[in-house]
Amino acid sequence: MSLSKRRKVDTECRVFQEKWTQYYLFTEVNTKRVCLVCNQQVSVLKEYNIRRHYETRHEEKYHHLQGQLRKEKINELLTGLKKQQSAFTRSREVSDAPVKASYLIANELVQASKPYSDGEFVKTCMPKAAEVVCPEKRPAFANISLSRNTVADRVEDLSGDFGWQMNDKIKSFIAFSVAIDEGTDVTDVAQLAIFIRGVDETLTITEEFLELVPMKDTTTANDIFSSLIRVLDKAGVDWSRAVSLATDGAPSMVGRKAGVATKFREKVQATNGGQDFWTFHCILHQEALCCKTLKMDHVMTVVVQTVNFIRARAMHVTGLNADLDQYKDKITRLLQELERRFQIFSELKNEFAFFRSPFTVKASDMPADIQLEAFSVMNLNKTKHRSRLTNGHLNDIVKCVATQDLKPDIDVLVNAKRCQVSGASSSR
Repeated sequence: MSLSKRRKVDTECRVFQEKWTQYYLFTEVNTKRVCLVCNQQVSVLKEYNIRRHYETRHEEKYHHLQGQLRKEKINELLTGLKKQQSAFTRSREVSDAPVKASYLIANELVQASKPYSDGEFVKTCMPKAAEVVCPEKRPAFANISLSRNTVADRVEDLSGDFGWQMNDKIKSFIAFSVAIDEGTDVTDVAQLAIFIRGVDETLTITEEFLELVPMKDTTTANDIFSSLIRVLDKAGVDWSRAVSLATDGAPSMVGRKAGVATKFREKVQATNGGQDFWTFHCILHQEALCCKTLKMDHVMTVVVQTVNFIRARAMHVTGLNADLDQYKDKITRLLQELERRFQIFSELKNEFAFFRSPFTVKASDMPADIQLEAFSVMNLNKTKHRSRLTNGHLNDIVKCVATQDLKPDIDVLVNAKRCQVSGASSSR
């Protein structure tokens, strides 16, 4: 047989023929050939294999059914198969529901900065509530797993989902900037927070937290730079599209010869052909430095306390009048100091004007306290009562809470979990 004829025969054999249902009581379900009588499948789609299965197993019982009787029997078998599949689908949905519920509850726990172990307390409450509200559903609530380890696994999955979504977002960036900040947790471990802000071809701006990296040993410029590069490479950034880096202004960050900002600029310009790359000193840190430089703590303390008071209550506070005449000279000096420190922004006025286009997001609409928020989440979760919280779990928590626009795709996570369970079962 020639090669062309062999290919033609092989192609024909891969197509299920409707007459096989009439002759051999077989049907096709999701590209699988299934016997209507015993539900067995044939691995290779050939008429010989299907006919042999029928003749050796079912012909003796069904060969006498001909004409209308055979059609009625085939319809009966097809109806039974559909019912079986429907029951399997409902069973799968029922088994998926407790897993999805555990993801939703774990997400609520982490958003509220609650310990993982609080899931066990929630678990004890749900059956009691179900017993009163819907007694028939009590077993379903009892199947929701909320042990400490389960909640930790769910949060890790949620964090991983955010990471996958961000990697997809980053691929669409035509330009992006990075911000880094360093803080210390309750166990005196230095934590490097990394943020990214990018814009795609539709001028949609995305600003998200990327990673909280523990700096366990030293925090030299090389250590910080290596950690930063590792995180950005993991996220799949295109280095030629980086345009700026914002740091906290520490010597290891802004050193002219070996600082993180210098190393970062050199790496970027090596890939973008030497185009402009800007480094900034974080506005929040400059504000604090201005306060210290001018020794205006007595002014800034009042301002900060007032702002925190308003933000904490999320309401307008009226009637706050103060006589600031005595501070006019010092405020003037403060403005001069700010103008000096923020000179770089004046130099980039024309570039920034582009983002005032009506086709882009207004700066006033973007969160100004994203860096403060990340370390606030860290401090709320890793307290003296939860000092044994691992760095991996801490990163997962901050990533889940600090996200701005991303939402967890829990249905995808549930489906992946079901596939893992099925794979584990079949391997045993």
